[in-house]
Amino acid sequence: ACRLPPTHWPSWAAEHHHCFAPPICNKLLHKSQLSVMFVGGPNTREDFHLEQGSEFFYQLRGNMTLPTVQRGRRQVVSIPEDHIYLLPPRIPHSPQRPDVDSLGLVVERQRRPDELDCLRFYSNFESCDAVLWERYFRCDDLGRDLVPVVEEFLASEECTTREPGENVVLNPPFQQSLDIEVPSPLHLPTLIAAHREELRRGATMSVFDRHPETEFSVSLHGNGDFIGHDGPGETMVMQVDGSSEISECGTVLGIGHVVVVPEHTTWKLRSTSLSSVSLILTQMSQSG
Repeated sequence: ACRLPPTHWPSWAAEHHHCFAPPICNKLLHKSQLSVMFVGGPNTREDFHLEQGSEFFYQLRGNMTLPTVQRGRRQVVSIPEDHIYLLPPRIPHSPQRPDVDSLGLVVERQRRPDELDCLRFYSNFESCDAVLWERYFRCDDLGRDLVPVVEEFLASEECTTREPGENVVLNPPFQQSLDIEVPSPLHLPTLIAAHREELRRGATMSVFDRHPETEFSVSLHGNGDFIGHDGPGETMVMQVDGSSEISECGTVLGIGHVVVVPEHTTWKLRSTSLSSVSLILTQMSQSG
């Protein structure tokens, strides 16, 4: 059976709309090997987050920006509505969602038992040229585990003086990525339109070709059958056009339905309309 049964995300989001307003702003739809969450706005912040796993962003409503530090330089990534973006591990990033009623899908993988995350503040948010304060911490639940770390920073001397002190880690448990420049976000409707005929003929196409991130495989499947990944990672399927059916679930997926299929499972996705397009994300490996 599907680990997450078919869920119509627009209806689910409407039911939980109170979770997407400040100060909470996010709600988990599924948490196991993959964490599938929806994040709302408005929400702005000055902290940067580093983790040892990848993150997939799909901005469903409204716009967001993602200040990052790539190759040692601050770089702001714009992720407008209907765009998707794949962020490799160990890149500092600070999601900004200033739009009221905005909503985005974020997918992460489960942390390994020995993994830590990092929350970091820079002396100058606009330049990110010097670390002001940072803390490495165990993160099993982002909504729960992040709050006390932020509160610790707000009570620190560094928060008041804006001068670095003893809370900059000289020998961190993992190194920030310094050699990756991440490809720009993709406008999903344009991508689908450009390959519509191939998808109608039954094509399955990789979305992020030649991307430096290797933990997640992200593809689009069109008309016809798709045999699912029989490997160590969970798979999330989101129906973005038309309709399809997954053998493990036994129900038809319409536009906006999301399911998660367990790892070590052979499964079949079968389109039930000529216009069917399914977004498929599978965890393939773990960086570290």
